[in-house]
Amino acid sequence: MKRSQKRMHALRGFLIGVAAIIALNLLAQYFVIRIDLTEDKRYSIAPQTQELLRGLEGPVFIQVYLHGDDLPADFRRLRRSMEELLEEFRVYGGSNIQYRFIDPQSIEPAEARDSLIQYLAMHGVSPTNVFVKEEGKRVEKLLFPGAILSYGNKYTSISLLQGDQRAALANPQEIINHSIENMEYELASAIYQLTLKKKKKIAYVYGHKELTPPEVDDLNQSLSRFFQIYGIRLSEVSLDTLDALIIAKPQTAFSEEEKYKIDQYVMKGGNVLFFLDAVEVREDSINTPEGAVSIGYDHRLIDLLFRYGIRYNYELIEDLNCGVLGLIIGEMAGKPQMEFLPWRYYPIFYNFFPHPVTKNLNAVFGRYVCTLDTVKADGVKKIPLIASSPKTKVLDIPFVIHYNEARLDPDPELFNDGARTVAYLLEGRFRSLYQNRILPSDPRAQTFLAESVKPTRIFICADGDFIRNEVNWQKKQVLPLGYDRNTGITFDNKRFVVNLLHYMLDDNQLILARNKEVRLRYLDKDRVQQERTFWQAFNLYMPLLITLMLGGVYHLVRYWRFGRLTK
Repeated sequence: MKRSQKRMHALRGFLIGVAAIIALNLLAQYFVIRIDLTEDKRYSIAPQTQELLRGLEGPVFIQVYLHGDDLPADFRRLRRSMEELLEEFRVYGGSNIQYRFIDPQSIEPAEARDSLIQYLAMHGVSPTNVFVKEEGKRVEKLLFPGAILSYGNKYTSISLLQGDQRAALANPQEIINHSIENMEYELASAIYQLTLKKKKKIAYVYGHKELTPPEVDDLNQSLSRFFQIYGIRLSEVSLDTLDALIIAKPQTAFSEEEKYKIDQYVMKGGNVLFFLDAVEVREDSINTPEGAVSIGYDHRLIDLLFRYGIRYNYELIEDLNCGVLGLIIGEMAGKPQMEFLPWRYYPIFYNFFPHPVTKNLNAVFGRYVCTLDTVKADGVKKIPLIASSPKTKVLDIPFVIHYNEARLDPDPELFNDGARTVAYLLEGRFRSLYQNRILPSDPRAQTFLAESVKPTRIFICADGDFIRNEVNWQKKQVLPLGYDRNTGITFDNKRFVVNLLHYMLDDNQLILARNKEVRLRYLDKDRVQQERTFWQAFNLYMPLLITLMLGGVYHLVRYWRFGRLTK
């Protein structure tokens, strides 16, 4: 073959290769193939999120306020994860996902920076103080790990920094990791809230001395972003238009007609959340010489729940993992003196069962909690969600509770009843409590349902105060749900209930995005210290050795091909 023909042949091959690359790039704009080869699928988003993004009818603008060249290492990882996630969102949402990163501390002049910080605070983006080393000095920095989303004329905010307090105390990297795991759900949930056209309806049942509206106000403020909230009396309204009922700490008995109405609501596919106490404790009597006598409540709902698969036990748990109780023990200089001691009837629950509702939650707080057991109920799946710590003692009623108990050192050997479940989620088709009890002559017989017409969900919690926020009645101030003013800690009761209602009512099941798990691969610190010199030398000299070896191989190949021809 002539030299010119060889050149033409090579040029033709080159042009074909360039044309193939251009064609592949053009096709890639229409046919996107993404393969996540990571073991924990950290670069993939849930199918529910993909469907939400594909269905966007307009642009969602996302402003992320975690930015800057001097971010600490953990926050740089958080910011990078957020940017990668937004790029993934854009793959499915296209031009309807618009975002930018802003560093509030770099805004000039100072007046504009202060105005932006006030704007962020007004929209719920709270600052976080972190300490970093600069030039050998420990410097405090103010970061804003949050984002504000807008869609049309609607706005909402999310916090990027979330996770488990216990993990944060053990290792600060854990809370960043939990934040990354929750990031997709938080962002998708905010977009869902902004684009929601019709809100589902949730109603509190009143008329039996339940928690008052101010006592559930903080929870309702969070729920109202996604749901319509009502208060009803069972005897006055129809339940057919409601998507969920909440029965929160009733203290007087339900009538048979009211129970029948709840039962038939469940048979029609309605969802119900029961926050019930089985034992009554009058806390204002604890500091009296007689103490407080614990007695059983008679709200007459126990047989209904037993039919659905849950048995309430008339007993209270004492848990060594507990909160504190503060009582006035005297005065000094005209000011009341408070004493705060561990109160084992205030269990702190951190023992969660694996479920999207409980994933990466902080501990939740309880007051005078009884225990739950399961009983046979065909067609019903019983999912435990919350349990006490292994250091638990169970007390059968009646017994007397006195504040002096807090002053006594507990005997750990007596707290040996193990972890006891206090919250269950039931799923499936339920059988009516009134099955075989409605006679043909009964006017209700024509519409009576003996079994659920479709699968539904029921949540049962053995703590009536689980959703009660503290109220300063003098100042008419509502404190956050889960906030313990004795310790200043805010527990995760509210997030648990919000997650739960999303799981029970969200047809898109976005909450399944909380199943994402990003594993941290820690280095063996002892081994790193022992083998530091070896690996430093390996990283320094191995590239040079490989280069020399490749050069030698290349030289030998050329000698073998051309050297013999010369000879």
